Amino acid sequence: MTRGALLSVALLGCNVVARPWNHLAPADAATAAEDLPDAAPSLAQASCLPSAVIGCGLTPVPGATFAMGDSTVLMSAPAQPDIAVGDFALDTYEVSVARFRRFVRAGSPWPAGSVVRYPGGASVSIEQRTPESLGPAAPSLATDRTYCNWTSTAADREARPMNCVSWDLAQAFCAWDGGRLPTEAEWELAAAGVERRRFAWGNESPTGRACGTVITCRVEDPLLLNGRSPLGIWQLTGNVGELTADACVYFSDPQCWGGARQDPLCQARSGTVVVRGGNSGSASWNVARLCHAPTSLHQHVGFRCARSLPR
Repeated sequence: MTRGALLSVALLGCNVVARPWNHLAPADAATAAEDLPDAAPSLAQASCLPSAVIGCGLTPVPGATFAMGDSTVLMSAPAQPDIAVGDFALDTYEVSVARFRRFVRAGSPWPAGSVVRYPGGASVSIEQRTPESLGPAAPSLATDRTYCNWTSTAADREARPMNCVSWDLAQAFCAWDGGRLPTEAEWELAAAGVERRRFAWGNESPTGRACGTVITCRVEDPLLLNGRSPLGIWQLTGNVGELTADACVYFSDPQCWGGARQDPLCQARSGTVVVRGGNSGSASWNVARLCHAPTSLHQHVGFRCARSLPR
C-alpha cells in the first residue's frame, strides 16, 4: 500500500480525523483499567493491548514543509524556513499513568542496544538505568503524591498524564509501545500546523480550552474538548509540557539548524533536551521551547509518542 493510500485509510478510520484509532469516550479514573475497544492492529500501541486503557489512540499527521519557530521569540529565533517532515502518527493523548503502568508491569523493557531509530536513518542512544534510578517506575521513589501522578498500585490518577519521568525512560516507553518520542519539528507541525496557529486549536484564548492547574488534568478531560487541535489531538497546549527527541540549542546554532532540512533531529551535546507545550504557567505558545535536563523528574513535564508511517 502506498503512503498516500495508507494515510487515507488511517484518516477514514479516524472518521475524517475527528476520532482517532481506538478512540475512547471520556471516562473517569474508576473505569481507566476496564476493557475498552482494541487498538488497530496495523499500528497497535503495546500499552493498549490486549485491550485499551484510558489514553489510548493514535492520530495520523500528514507530512508538510513549513516554517518552524518565530524570529520574535528568543529560543525560537531565527525562524527556520523549509523544514520538511514526513507523514507520522502521534499519540492522541499524553501518555497516561494507566498506559505507563503496563510498561512497568512488563518489566520496563529497554530497546535492543539502547537505540531508538528515527526517520532518515538517524538513531538516538538512551542510557540503560538500574531500577533504583527509574524514578516513577520504582514505587519506592514515587513519594510526592501532591504533584507526581505515579503510584505503586493503581489509584485515582490513572487517567492523568505520566509526569515526573526522565527523558531516557520516556524514550524506552515509546520504543516498547511501538514508537519513539517525537522530534520537535514533528511536535510543532502537529501543534501549530502549516498555518502557524498560536495554540493547538487556533488563536483564541486558552480559557476553557487548556488545563492550567498545578496537579494536571485527565488526558481526556471532557471539559477541554474545545482545546483539541484540528486533527483531534488533545492537550498539545495545556496540562504538562512534553518531552521531544531533540537536544536543546538555539535555532542560530549551525550544528543543528539553518537552511532547508528534511526530518531534522538535533543531537548536539547540549546537556539538555527540548520540552514543548505545557500549561498556562509555562509555555502555551506553540513555538515556545524550554530546555530541560534529561534526568530531571518534573511535575510539569510528561510526554507522548510518535511513530513514522510507511513511505
